[in-house]
Amino acid sequence: MKMSCRYVDRRMNTSRRKPNHAAWIGPLVALTGLVTYFTVAVRFPDLRDSAIVNLVLVIGGAAIAAWGLLRRRNWKSWIGFGAAAFFASLLCAYVFVLSSQLPPQDNAVAVGAAAPPLELPDQTGRMVSLDDLRGERVLVVFYRGFW
Repeated sequence: MKMSCRYVDRRMNTSRRKPNHAAWIGPLVALTGLVTYFTVAVRFPDLRDSAIVNLVLVIGGAAIAAWGLLRRRNWKSWIGFGAAAFFASLLCAYVFVLSSQLPPQDNAVAVGAAAPPLELPDQTGRMVSLDDLRGERVLVVFYRGFW
């Protein structure tokens, strides 16, 4: 009687490697840091102004992808590292370069202070001055572009 054993010891099979999860987890973490800065952090002034949480996420994602690249250098790891580095550079460029080019608020009117003289057309085209509305509560809203 012939007996067959179907058990295969996987430790003996050295051709099969473990998957390199860091190659896709790193870019995912970096993308999360980039997207949440513009969707969540902008709602909270402390998070928006410092961006420390999002910077840690994108740099951490790039570090995870770099670790995956060091583990195994194949095209998937290179693409993952490139994507994570791209997301990190986008957020760093926005926070450190573009935000520094915003105009200073030295000449901004303080909340509750008297508004400077202003005359603008209303919805009918008639010119309305803030002096005409003295004593009333006025809300002036500026829109970019046109309707």
